[in-house]
Amino acid sequence: MFGASHFLEDIVKNTLSIIMLSALAAACGSAPAQPGETAAPTAAARGELDPVGTYAFSTTVQGAAVDGQLRITGSRGAWGGSFYSDATGELQLSSVRVDGQELRLDADTPDGRVHVRLVFSGDTFTGDWTLGADGGALRGRRLTR
Repeated sequence: MFGASHFLEDIVKNTLSIIMLSALAAACGSAPAQPGETAAPTAAARGELDPVGTYAFSTTVQGAAVDGQLRITGSRGAWGGSFYSDATGELQLSSVRVDGQELRLDADTPDGRVHVRLVFSGDTFTGDWTLGADGGALRGRRLTR
């Protein structure tokens, strides 16, 4: 009888081991990534705006309606671009920063540095700009990615 009892205990232990290993394998998913295979999370995965694209905007400058375009190129940590309006001509961006769904831009003008803040909801945005004592609200939308 001792032999049969011992045999049943071994079967139960082996069965439990197989179940635990199967559960562990299912929980782990696939094999671990090999060195160099790990991809950085995308901007969308981080819940962050990917600012690359072309945008149309409208604002008011000293009481006059002004329309313009903004273009952002590059990649995280190395964004650049320009914006254009009849009031400013084409200006190269000196800095581009993303914080979640907020985009902050700076550009140097003959009258000083202009600061722009845009807050996105999908492909549309609202925001504001300042240049010295001047400033105003602006709004716009993404035209291309």
